[in-house]
Order: sequence, then structure tokens, then C-alpha cells
Amino acid sequence: MKKYVFDDVMYSKENKCKTCKIDKPARSKHCRVCNHCVEKFDHHCIWINQCIGAKNYKWFLLFIFFHVIICFYGGIAGIAIFLGEKWLVEKNGGQFVNEKTGEKIPYSLWVHFIYFVAG
Repeated sequence: MKKYVFDDVMYSKENKCKTCKIDKPARSKHCRVCNHCVEKFDHHCIWINQCIGAKNYKWFLLFIFFHVIICFYGGIAGIAIFLGEKWLVEKNGGQFVNEKTGEKIPYSLWVHFIYFVAG
């Protein structure tokens, strides 16, 4: 059994959850989304659809860490693809060709960005 520290100012031993009808440990809170009490409640995360508290805080931080790494990788890959397309366009005469109309469009960074984003 865990030993909880109560300061009798914010946290008292006689603190019951009004919804669950159980004694709440210090720093716990009832989550309205999950409808249960969470020890050392931090927040309810909409991305993993779970409350972040004492039992999964390290896994949430690991999730955030890997998310940052994946976003960084995606940004680097996007820049590399953009610069690779720029090199190909300059190598092939510096023009884009509209596939529907056959119109040739001279190269500019703005036109390249529009083609890159539009797919």
C-alpha cells in the first residue's frame, strides 16, 4: 500500500470523491471525460484519449518525445524533397508544365511551392 502525504490544507485524509464515493489520495482528481478518479491527475489528453496521471506520465512524455522526432524528420524530408524538385526543374529547363492544359509556366519559388503543396 502506498503512503500518501496529506498537508491538511489542500489535501486531507477525509477527502471523498463526490462521484466515485471513494477516499481520494493527495493530488488526485475525478476526470469528467473518463468518469473515474486519477492519482496525481495532470490532464485528459485528447490525442491518446486517456487521463495523464501517476501511472502513465512517463509514457506520455515518451509519446511527446517521439512525436517531436517524427515532426523533425518530416520537416527535413519535406525540405529535401522540395530542394530535389527544384534541382530537377532547373535541370530540365526551368519550367513547370500544367498537365491538364499543357501550358508551360516559368519557374519561381512561389509557383514551385504551389505545385509542391497541391501535389
